[in-house]
Amino acid sequence: SLSLRRVRLELRGSLSDEGEGGGKGFGVSTRLSLETMPEARLVDGFVNIRALPALQVRAGQFKTPTGRSFLVSDRRTMFAERGEIMGLNPGRQMGVMVHGRAPRNRVEYGLGAFNGEGTNRLANVNDKFMYAGRVVVAPLGGPGTAAGELLSIDEPLTFAVGYASFFGVTGPEGQEEATIGHNAEAFFHWRWVSVQGEYMWRFTDW
Repeated sequence: SLSLRRVRLELRGSLSDEGEGGGKGFGVSTRLSLETMPEARLVDGFVNIRALPALQVRAGQFKTPTGRSFLVSDRRTMFAERGEIMGLNPGRQMGVMVHGRAPRNRVEYGLGAFNGEGTNRLANVNDKFMYAGRVVVAPLGGPGTAAGELLSIDEPLTFAVGYASFFGVTGPEGQEEATIGHNAEAFFHWRWVSVQGEYMWRFTDW
């Protein structure tokens, strides 16, 4: 028998020729992503405003900047299943993020404030935000995180190291829990070889 594990519908729009994530000057892009199986729910829904490649603002519901293996699209992973580290990051949240990249993606960064209550949660029980940030340095340049985990053999030698962190407090007053995470990542690609690894240290205080 054949069964479908997940079905997703994505709608994208852009007011710049280069589309989402690309371009050198001003641009506005949007994304609406709906998951229809195993149940209907909103996955991504945001507007991205680009003043320059190094200065962009994103608002809505999207992936928090917390690690390469999480930020890479499902369509561009090395393996069909993601690593268990995925369950330790905050996932998608509603919020605002400032992000950008240097020429040839030698530096990528993201810094945002989020609701912290989880996906598709508008209410904020304790009126406190979750904060997350990530910075990646690739001295030789490269295609960037969005290109995925498995690159073409035509891509030149590239390697990158990054650090991400997040802090959030959830729950009503008197029953709050604070979660802090630190994530280190490394990526290397040359010809037929692509290697990546991550290490996360996280703890929760009640």
